[in-house]
Amino acid sequence: MYAQNTKLLKKIMVGYALTFMVVSLTDSLTMIADGMTISQGLGATALAAIGLADPSYKIVSLFSGVLAVGLQSLCAQAMGSGDREKANRIFSAALVVTAAITVLLTVSGFACTDMLCVLFGTEKHSDIYLQLYDYLRGWFTGIPGYILFYVLSPLATLDGNKQILTVSTLIQSAVNIAGDILSVFVLGAGTYGVGLSTGIAYNISAMVLILNFVRKQSVFRPFSASPEFRTLPKVLNIGLPYFTELCCRVLAPVLINRTILAVGGS
Repeated sequence: MYAQNTKLLKKIMVGYALTFMVVSLTDSLTMIADGMTISQGLGATALAAIGLADPSYKIVSLFSGVLAVGLQSLCAQAMGSGDREKANRIFSAALVVTAAITVLLTVSGFACTDMLCVLFGTEKHSDIYLQLYDYLRGWFTGIPGYILFYVLSPLATLDGNKQILTVSTLIQSAVNIAGDILSVFVLGAGTYGVGLSTGIAYNISAMVLILNFVRKQSVFRPFSASPEFRTLPKVLNIGLPYFTELCCRVLAPVLINRTILAVGGS
């Protein structure tokens, strides 16, 4: 019996490892394709502007990551004890918070785009500022999909459906690359079109991932049980180390860019 369980566990772990290898490789290839498309079609300034947008992704990841790490841990504990109803209560509570954070970050992103461009190290009304501004306005449309994707991904694997994570990632990459090519070489939409392609890709990939949670076999059924909000402090506490790490990753490039701008100018 022990040998069978060990063999099954190894099979599951290998499957998860291969899944995340595919996801990581796909993300890397997408970044390379994006870089080639942007540099060839829009030039070095546009490529630099999009590079400066990286902290905006990490800011959104601060919140989605905390929820994802804490949610996966508590849901795994509930499932391990055989309490599916509790797992769904935690899941439902996290979805409510996810929706609230999504609205807050999306509205804040559009309202503070100008401030973020300056914060990320560009001089107001310079060429790189304008290109960064356009890119952020495009990609902020994808904040809902970005957050949902990273909150739901670990639960989809916990639910035993690692294939859907691979499929959603591949679709995301394909839409992103195709959208970049269309925006740059056909529509002439510039960095706004590139950002919008990224946003659309994340929203579509999140929709694909949601399909896991509406199937009958899924352990996690949205709002099939009343939300258990009293577990949210535990979710946040478990995700706190991840939050701290990402805070450092956000602050480091921002401070470096600001220092370079102050010392060497634009």
